[in-house]
Amino acid sequence: MDQKINIVSNILRELKVHTKKIIYVFNKIDAFTGNAEELLKKINEVYASYFPQFISVTANYGIKKLIAQIEKQLVPTRP
Repeated sequence: MDQKINIVSNILRELKVHTKKIIYVFNKIDAFTGNAEELLKKINEVYASYFPQFISVTANYGIKKLIAQIEKQLVPTRP
């Protein structure tokens, strides 16, 4: 997972948008096996500054919370 996040971070840096607000969205949360609760807790701690959101489109889980977080982050900033 860290490797994928690093790849995306590098792409955002190349596009010069790495200083913008970023929300990490972890999809397919319904596919987690094992101690998912512990894993989600750790992800929340490690990536807290990126407002991690956990969703499952299949299970219709977390979508409303993700939309609310996006709306919260879209507060206009002054130039």
